[in-house]
Amino acid sequence: MAEDQEPNGMAETGPSTASEAFQAEDPLGPEEDVQRLLTAAGPMTEEQEKAQRRSFVYGNCVMENDLVTREMVDEIAAELEREGGGE
Repeated sequence: MAEDQEPNGMAETGPSTASEAFQAEDPLGPEEDVQRLLTAAGPMTEEQEKAQRRSFVYGNCVMENDLVTREMVDEIAAELEREGGGE
């Protein structure tokens, strides 16, 4: 039997997708991967949280009305901040 053949006579091949290759290299499951990444990233700054909130608002609004722009979301958020209502 050739060195590159499995006992069933089939040639051994590598992973067929990038996902399979990643899973083969990383024995952790998806939850552990996410937790590891969050721990490595550390806490978000206030500016990062603000940007994330605005991105979330934009993404949800544009699904309902494709005329909504990021600039509109930024303007309304700035108005709310001036009025003391936060974001």
